[in-house]
Amino acid sequence: MEMQELKMECLKRVEKVNELKKKLSQKIILRDLNNLKASDSKMTSSNNKNEYFRDKLIITATSTGTLEIIDKRKPSFMWIFDVEYSMNIRLGDAFEYNGDVYTVSCIEESETTDGILKKIEEVVREFDNTSSILGNILNSDSLLDELTYIYNDEHEKLICNTIQEVIDRVSEREVN
Repeated sequence: MEMQELKMECLKRVEKVNELKKKLSQKIILRDLNNLKASDSKMTSSNNKNEYFRDKLIITATSTGTLEIIDKRKPSFMWIFDVEYSMNIRLGDAFEYNGDVYTVSCIEESETTDGILKKIEEVVREFDNTSSILGNILNSDSLLDELTYIYNDEHEKLICNTIQEVIDRVSEREVN
C-alpha cells in the first residue's frame, strides 16, 4: 500500500476508535450515575437524561464521553473527568521505530521506509482490533468495571476508581 493511502486508512480508524470510545465512555458514565442515583437519596436527575444534581453539583455525562461536574459553590468550578480503561487498546497514532517516535498523522512521505510502512500497517491492525473490542463491549450488556475516572490539569491530578469517589472528592473541595 502507498504511504498516503496507508496514512488515510489509519486516520479513518483513529476517528472510528475515538467515536466508539466516546459512546462507550458516555454509556459507562450514565450506568454509574444511574447506579449512584439509586443508592444516593440526595441525587436527582433532570429532564435531560444525561444530567444529574447533588447538593450544589451539576453532573453531566457529555456526548464527548467525559464526566463534567459544575460545582456551584462560591467560587464556581468545573471539573472534567475522562474515563480510562484498564485494557490494552490503541487510542493514538504514535509509534516507535528504531528508537524514534513518529505519529502517522504527521509523518512525511520523505521519512518513509519499508520498515516505517510495516509499522504503520501494524498500527492500522491495532486500531482494527481496538474497534472490535470497543464495539463488542458497547453492544454487550456487561460494560467495563475496570476503569478509572481521571481529572488532570496543570495544578492537580485526581484519579478515582468509582463515580462515588469522584463525587466525594469534588465535594471535599474547599471553598472560599
